[in-house]
Amino acid sequence: MKKGLIFISAALIFIFSCSNVTQFMNNFGGKTDSYHENRLMSRGVVSPSAKMGVTYNNVMMDTATEGASAEQAEPQANESDKKIIKRGSISVSVSTLNKVENDINKKVEEYKGFIESSSSNTASSNYTIKIPAEKFDQFFSEIEKMGIIVSANTYIEDVTSRYYDLENRVKNMKIMVARLQSYLASAKNVEEAIKVEIELNRRIVDLENFERGFKDLSKSVTYSTIDVYFSVPGTKSEVKPLPSILAGLKDFGLMFLNFLYGFFFFILGLVFLGVPIVLLIALIYYVTFGKIGLVRILFKRLSSKDKR
Repeated sequence: MKKGLIFISAALIFIFSCSNVTQFMNNFGGKTDSYHENRLMSRGVVSPSAKMGVTYNNVMMDTATEGASAEQAEPQANESDKKIIKRGSISVSVSTLNKVENDINKKVEEYKGFIESSSSNTASSNYTIKIPAEKFDQFFSEIEKMGIIVSANTYIEDVTSRYYDLENRVKNMKIMVARLQSYLASAKNVEEAIKVEIELNRRIVDLENFERGFKDLSKSVTYSTIDVYFSVPGTKSEVKPLPSILAGLKDFGLMFLNFLYGFFFFILGLVFLGVPIVLLIALIYYVTFGKIGLVRILFKRLSSKDKR
């Protein structure tokens, strides 16, 4: 029993000693490697691992520097020429719509804008107006002076990034299309030409989409949109006073004359339309059942045949 305990204790001590030795060698080896690298660098010689680290760091620093400079350049460009879309809507209560219609047309012409759409009725009118963006605030103030403001709202959207992104996409796509056209012209065989033409058609479609989007965005930036609503407030019902006796007699006389006028034309219509109709009915009766009696004679002949 004692021998077994002694053996186990010896084994544990041996294992513990080996682990300490391994840790010491690893530490010593790491220090030795760094020591040798430091000696080499002090002599002007760079180790392979150091070369790899220096190259990687330089690449990362260059990439970060380029990215930072690009990020800094973009805000500077945006600050110098921002692209803003302005929209507005206003509701104004006015006394008459005719005067407002004339005024709004004059103001739109004065500010070099145009009316995109309009609609009106007896109580209100709507206008969708396009005004140069730089004159948006002044024109909006002119509308506010035309009556009592019911509601007014303005909206501003910064589309600088989207604007320049589309502009660059259009430029790059034009370069790509021109390059593919040159490739197509110098194609060596039919198979190569077909491949280039397929890619060229796809790029042309992309270019048209980019150009359409850029054109619409440019219009929205150049011309601001204002929705204008004019309305006439409802009139209150007034209680009319009772008419005088003389006015009542006049009204009664006019009503009686209108009755006689209508009755006269009613009788006249009966004479001109009723008499011919009555005569026509009498003639039909005379021919069928009267003295001529065509229908009566026909019935007699049929009855006589049945008796035979």
